[in-house]
Amino acid sequence: MTNNIEETWQGKAKRLLRQRRIYHDEIAGLLGLKKATISQKLNGKIGTDMSEMIIIAKRLGMTVDQLLVDDPVYSGEQSRSVQFMREYSDLSEVQQEMILKLIRTIQD
Repeated sequence: MTNNIEETWQGKAKRLLRQRRIYHDEIAGLLGLKKATISQKLNGKIGTDMSEMIIIAKRLGMTVDQLLVDDPVYSGEQSRSVQFMREYSDLSEVQQEMILKLIRTIQD
């Protein structure tokens, strides 16, 4: 849903999760985190890294750039994260998985 109303990606994710009856415990399982941690992330109390955003967006059936499109923090062409995600979404599923593995390796 792209519109003129600015909405944080977290607000959009919470709204879509509710609409689609996807519960925090399912997202927690996908990310290997506790349900309370998912709640904190979706309320903006703690940060969410790009690999987590990718998994959340994928479960919602969208790309990260679709999730971020109305978020005032990520709006505009200057956002490197949004540019990365546009390019990432053009990759094959195998290539995307390779990127995720690389990101996880770098984080460790």
